[in-house]
Amino acid sequence: NKKHTTEVETSVAEIQDLKQDFAGFKEKMQLIIKELQTRAKKEDVQVLEKYVNLWEPMNFVTHTDVEKIVAKVLEEELAKVLARAHGGKPHGSQHASHDDYPILQ
Repeated sequence: NKKHTTEVETSVAEIQDLKQDFAGFKEKMQLIIKELQTRAKKEDVQVLEKYVNLWEPMNFVTHTDVEKIVAKVLEEELAKVLARAHGGKPHGSQHASHDDYPILQ
C-alpha cells in the first residue's frame, strides 16, 4: 500500500512538472506568434520591392546636386554671353565664373 501511495505521489508530482513545462512552452509559443504577426509578410515585401524598383531612388538628385548643376549651366551661359559681347573673345580669363558677378551668388 505504502509503495502504491509513493508511486501515485511521484506520478502526481511528475504530472504537475509536465503541466508547468507545458504552460511555459505555451507562453513562449504565444510570444513567438505575436512576434511573427508584427513581421511583414513576403507579399508585403514584394510590393515594397516593386515600388522601390519603379521609383529608382538611386536616380534621385539632392538639392545640392541641382544647385551645382544650375550654377554650372549659368556660368557656361554667362561665358557665352560675355564672349559674344566682346566679339567672340572671352572676358578676362578663359571662362567667366559666378564669383566674377556677385549678382549670381
